[in-house]
Amino acid sequence: MKKKRSITKCSSNKGFSSKSSILPRSNFGAFGQESSPQSLTAATLGRYPSPVAAVLTLNFVTLNSNKMKKLILITAMLIVSTFSFSQNVLFLKSGDKMNGKLDGYKNDTIIFKFQGNKLKFKTSDILSIYFDEKLVPQEQSKTATPAETKPLEGRITGVVTFYFNKNYGDKPDVGAEVFIADSVGIPDFNFATVDSFHYGNFYRGIAAEYKQMKGSVPSDVAEQVKKWNVEDKALFDSLDRRAATNLFKIKYAKDGFKTVVDGSGNYSVKVKPGVYYVFIKSNNRDGLTVTEITGKVHCAKVVVKDGEDANASTNFGLR
Repeated sequence: MKKKRSITKCSSNKGFSSKSSILPRSNFGAFGQESSPQSLTAATLGRYPSPVAAVLTLNFVTLNSNKMKKLILITAMLIVSTFSFSQNVLFLKSGDKMNGKLDGYKNDTIIFKFQGNKLKFKTSDILSIYFDEKLVPQEQSKTATPAETKPLEGRITGVVTFYFNKNYGDKPDVGAEVFIADSVGIPDFNFATVDSFHYGNFYRGIAAEYKQMKGSVPSDVAEQVKKWNVEDKALFDSLDRRAATNLFKIKYAKDGFKTVVDGSGNYSVKVKPGVYYVFIKSNNRDGLTVTEITGKVHCAKVVVKDGEDANASTNFGLR
């Protein structure tokens, strides 16, 4: 008994009215039975003076052959290149409708450009694609829901190192903890307090070294100590406690993220677009303050845009 083979037909009619049509059709069988014919249709009306109209309708439910899917989609891409100026319309089985451009096909996946973003869809999730929105049946257009662009995830990444010694210089701060919180979730977080602690602690330490070594503090250093309001111990201790309290808000934020620095000194966390606070606590350098008794700290405010990365890196030195 002879096996049934796939049949491919293509017809082209041209007339004196400068109208033409191209209709490739594909019938294919599975387990000796032919499935319902699937059609890939492209039509041109008034090719030279008139706009080009093209429509592609695929029912992926009954496409059992990967080779057949590939053949049809390659044909589709050829048509797209011909009618590239047309707006394409994608209908998903979920009921969503997207206006954009068919951009590619790979590994049983269609790439569709929608509102500037390249989205990927399995062929099994697609109901139909039209190359011209004017040719979409009204009934299908009415029942479909226009799709909304979902924000693309970005990442917060960084490199964290610490000063080891003058011979080796900096090394990866392996095991350093990184806490990330969405600013929306901690509206009472005071970044200015943590920032003031960072600079106040730095210049206060320099001033203490000058007093110990030379007995006097340079005027530029003294100005910075005054600027950050850490002239005496009581003022600094108050700032220290408030900074520690604020950093706890990032560490214990609801729906926050936590990760650790790897052996190369890197970390990376996927997040949605937004404004985030990043709190990094060193695993190899600590301090003498309440805030840094278990590890020196670094805090940064970063903005993650749609589908982009933001960087929050630091080096923990001796001070």
